[in-house]
Formats: sequence, structure tokens, C-alpha cells
Amino acid sequence: MSAARYHGLTSFLPDVVDMAINRKKRVSTLPDWPEIKLYYFNSTRLNTGVIEITEGMDSFHIFDIEKTVVDIICYRNKIGIEETSEVLHNYLKRQNRKIDQLYAYAKLLRCNSIVRTYLEVLAS
Repeated sequence: MSAARYHGLTSFLPDVVDMAINRKKRVSTLPDWPEIKLYYFNSTRLNTGVIEITEGMDSFHIFDIEKTVVDIICYRNKIGIEETSEVLHNYLKRQNRKIDQLYAYAKLLRCNSIVRTYLEVLAS
């Protein structure tokens, strides 16, 4: 949801920072603030759709818009159906949406059937 907020796909203001790390890594300590929620991804999911954002002297890696939408649909049960629906509605309203890229990510990450179902329901 942190990436969805960054990309303007949701009005939800997360109280934690979502961070994806490699499934084989383990984190022993985290800072007290900001609160961080870790998601353990395999290397394919972790390295797909990553972009680098530079703001001033700082830079960070984040998933692009299409990868963010696919991840939110895949993790809809953990995130919540209302939040998932809002993100997908806002994505579909965008002029610069790339449905073909969205579906390519879904296929690569083996969640194309649920993404297709969501798109079909919202498009009708």
C-alpha cells in the first residue's frame, strides 16, 4: 500500500511502510520509527517492475504502477477488498495505464486468472 499511496492510487494513509525483501533474507532488527512491515518475496516477484526514484539528493527503489496493482490484487485478502477495489478503480481511470504490462506482470507472477477476473468485473 505504500507504493499505491506514492503512485496516487489510494487515499488510504498507511501507518506503516511496506517493504519487500528476498525470501531467503532475515531481518533481526527494525527501527522503532517508521514502523516497517516486511513482505518476503521470491527473486522473480522481488525484481519485477522495480524502478528507481530520485528526489533531490535522495533515491529509493519502488515497484512501478502496474506491478503495484498486481501485487495488491494478489494480496487482496491481506490488504482488504475495499482497498484493492479503490486501487484498481483509480488505476483504470489513469490515462497512462498499461493494461498489457499489467497482464504481463500477472502472467509472470502466476496470478493472471484473478487479475483477469477483477478486470472483467470492473470493465463490465
